[in-house]
Amino acid sequence: MNNISIQSDNYYVKEAIRNIINESTFMSQAGQSVAIFFFEKQWVTRHEFHSLLLCQADRVLIIGSDVVLSFIEKNILIKNICLLSSKATLKTIRTALNNFLNGVYSVLLRYPETSQFAYKLTEKAIRIMSSYLSGMPLTTISKVEKINAKTLYAYKSNVMAEKGLISSLSLVNHWKMVRLAEIYLENITPVQYLKSEKRSAQPTPYAYQVL
Repeated sequence: MNNISIQSDNYYVKEAIRNIINESTFMSQAGQSVAIFFFEKQWVTRHEFHSLLLCQADRVLIIGSDVVLSFIEKNILIKNICLLSSKATLKTIRTALNNFLNGVYSVLLRYPETSQFAYKLTEKAIRIMSSYLSGMPLTTISKVEKINAKTLYAYKSNVMAEKGLISSLSLVNHWKMVRLAEIYLENITPVQYLKSEKRSAQPTPYAYQVL
């Protein structure tokens, strides 16, 4: 258990996951670290998102709603990540968690593919959306950016699609976290990225077995 961290605001959820882990035959390689994040709510807090961004575990499992998983998948650059819907039954979650811990491939888990620039917004898109969400009048934005209202709303739709945001409310609630992810991508060093890219490009360090 020393190399497994569990992150959740819900004490009972953390204890339930600990019990499942204790009942599992954990066959992780020596020195390999594992992190499990459980997001109970429909929205991820900035603190939770920041913790996820800075996670350095070798393998990461994220359990949450489909909305949260979609948002995380499109905004975080983490290698060896697995996603599991919290809508699943307890039995399914138990099975998927056991498979994850033991490096067994499972159709119950999603394995998103990420790349360095997959979800990076352009500077213009960031500037336009930041101005729009700050309450700047559309006429002012149109004049400064030399675009019409139709183009501005097209930028909004594209940003929401690229970042896994399903409504204007989610755009407002998550924009600071989107920018946090963008800043992280801007400041990650080539050495840091190559290290994580190398880890994902090569076969995973734990043996996948098809069920």
